[in-house]
Amino acid sequence: IVDLKTTIDASPESFARSCVNFGYHRQEALYRMIYKLHFGEEPRGFIFVAVEKEPPYAVGVYVLGEEELNLGYNQINNAIDIYLECIRFDTWPSYSEKIITLDYPKWAFK
Repeated sequence: IVDLKTTIDASPESFARSCVNFGYHRQEALYRMIYKLHFGEEPRGFIFVAVEKEPPYAVGVYVLGEEELNLGYNQINNAIDIYLECIRFDTWPSYSEKIITLDYPKWAFK
């Protein structure tokens, strides 16, 4: 599986931050799970191709380590468990049952 991503900075350090911030470890874990369900086997591999959005459009090609991928699997499995509990008990937690008036932070008025 090849996952093409655009980014401001395709360096290893910056793209690692993007992976954490955007949950790419969860995405990879979920894609691998779906692939196995559909094809009956594990994918041969999974790589991220990070392409910078501005010239010279530098490219980085990356794989996640075992620890990072396991984090993704754990988080996906936890999310599935929560979803199944919501279905089982027909409860869907959210922030509030009411309409809430938002208060902007002070910096928005400067």
